[in-house]
Amino acid sequence: MTAPPPAPDPDTRAAEDDVSGLLDVVRLQIVLWNRVDRRLRDELGLTLGQFETLWFAARAPEEAGARTVDLAHALRITAGGVSKLVDRVVGLGLAEREPDATDRRVTRVRLTAAGRDRTRRGVDVCAAELRETFPADRAADLAALGRLATGLLAAERQGGAA
Repeated sequence: MTAPPPAPDPDTRAAEDDVSGLLDVVRLQIVLWNRVDRRLRDELGLTLGQFETLWFAARAPEEAGARTVDLAHALRITAGGVSKLVDRVVGLGLAEREPDATDRRVTRVRLTAAGRDRTRRGVDVCAAELRETFPADRAADLAALGRLATGLLAAERQGGAA
């Protein structure tokens, strides 16, 4: 008769649970990305990446515009990647690219009136998708997840552990 396998070490079991949770978060992010991207494309003709570009550009002071380097940092993509996204939203008439008044090495992005309108409408599309994806009784969990993600990303951005 074969002896049963030993019970898993509690530290190993905790690590496995952490990895399982991590993989679930990654899969949830993929599901959400795909749903929101599809809806933004269908309703506004924007990809989620384009909407994010508008979203972060809208957070800059309107008179100054967003520096492309700041957009790249916020989006966590390369300067080349942000340049392509900005080209696309400029091509759609949603933003304008201008040289910085004091530093010609810096490019700034300002939303057009159409870009501001599309950003507002994109917020409505994203909010509607969240309401449809998550049951109303999970609103507090969703808000807590959002606060956790924001805090972890802020810590990571400052060079600390996420």
